[in-house]
Amino acid sequence: MISSADIDGEKAALRKVLIARRAGASKDRLAAAQALSRHFRLAFPAIAHGAVVAFYMPMRDEMDPRALIADLAAGRDDLVFALPRTPPKGAGLPLSFHIAPPEADLVKSAFGVLEPAPDTPVVTPDIVLAPLLGFDRRAFRLGYGAGHYDRTLAALRARHPVRAVGLAWACQEVDRIPTDDFDQRLDGVVTEAGFFPSPPRGGEGGREAVG
Repeated sequence: MISSADIDGEKAALRKVLIARRAGASKDRLAAAQALSRHFRLAFPAIAHGAVVAFYMPMRDEMDPRALIADLAAGRDDLVFALPRTPPKGAGLPLSFHIAPPEADLVKSAFGVLEPAPDTPVVTPDIVLAPLLGFDRRAFRLGYGAGHYDRTLAALRARHPVRAVGLAWACQEVDRIPTDDFDQRLDGVVTEAGFFPSPPRGGEGGREAVG
């Protein structure tokens, strides 16, 4: 049986590889973000009326979701967009999501991330667009190690159905992400190359690229 310490060590080593790999991704970031938006909208053509879509402000070399958000917002004034606020370090709390239309004014957090102001209304997302460092064909993601999205998805899924979709560069795919019981599987990953759905539970499944 693999210990949690072994899994943590594997994840730490993989993060170093993926940070370098992501930094070398295509420099035409706008074209990549627009391609990702097309693939997302092909994969998810029918978003429910009034759905709350949580996205993120990109940092470092993360795939930028803002072209997708602009496309989703076009002609859909019923959709609600939200951004996360990160809890204090070590608090062990999930992210909170606050209303943030595309033109919202944001503040910089202690972590250097742009977030809604703390007094912005809180909402519960129906769709969570998640950043990541790496993903595999099982739709598991590798984050930065703080566990924010795993903790958040577990809390959301205990309350109501929520669709979690990772946004990434195609080069961030790996054969297998080391996982334990804490890790939450995504419902799929969208890249500039296509959509990679989560396989049926209990099976490894294959990969389907849309577009």
